[in-house]
Amino acid sequence: MEMWLEEAPYSAVRILEKLAESGFDGKYSIVKEYVRGKKVDLNEKATVRFEAMPGLQGQVDRAFFENYLALEDGE
Repeated sequence: MEMWLEEAPYSAVRILEKLAESGFDGKYSIVKEYVRGKKVDLNEKATVRFEAMPGLQGQVDRAFFENYLALEDGE
C-alpha cells in the first residue's frame, strides 16, 4: 500500500479497490485512516529544504537547446 502512495496520490477508495483485487476483505474506514496517516508523513518529507553557502554549490539547467549558427553577413 505504501508504494502506491509514493508513486501517485491515490485516494483511500482507489487503494481499497486495488487491495480488494488482491483478496483484501477489510473495510474502507481502516484503509482511510492508514492512508491519512501516510499522506501526512509523505507531505512532511516533501518539504525538506536544502541550502548551501553562496559560492559553494552550482545549479545546472538540463534543458535541451538546439545549436543555431549565426552568420556574420546576417543570412
